[in-house]
Amino acid sequence: IETTHFNIADSISFDYHMAWGDMWTLDLQIYDWVSWITVFSLTWEQQLAITDPWINTWNIDLSNYKVESIKLEYTSWSGWAWDASIDNISITSS
Repeated sequence: IETTHFNIADSISFDYHMAWGDMWTLDLQIYDWVSWITVFSLTWEQQLAITDPWINTWNIDLSNYKVESIKLEYTSWSGWAWDASIDNISITSS
């Protein structure tokens, strides 16, 4: 998922669920007008079962960056995964 252009983005939060599967990553990246920077990253499963509750990232601080775009990028290293989901994305600015 990649956003369009922002003038200001102070923080982002989202819920995620990553159960089962093989090696994978979920990266939150920001584009600062020069390059993509990873500001949050998860690797491997975060829940043991698909019935486990979702986890919220709360507020990931972006205020120290000049955010032009935001990207959530999921990568599966083996080509398959059982469950990797995000929901309730919230981007705030002052």
